[in-house]
Amino acid sequence: MIFRIFIGLIIVLAGFFVYDSIVMNMTKSAMHDVPEAFIFENPEADITVVEYMDYQCPQCQGLHPVLMRAIARDGRVR
Repeated sequence: MIFRIFIGLIIVLAGFFVYDSIVMNMTKSAMHDVPEAFIFENPEADITVVEYMDYQCPQCQGLHPVLMRAIARDGRVR
């Protein structure tokens, strides 16, 4: 009985990891298809910064000016 529960748990965990890897690959491929309106500065830069933020978060609001200054200082950041 314990063996069957263990096997069932392994199957559920394997399914979760497969699902998670599929979602991660879909997210990575979606990051390459960013519309030009969302790209600041040089679209052919060496470094790409992807920012996920909550507009109600004070730390996220404080990060935006700092990030824009860093992009302005180094023209090779996307």
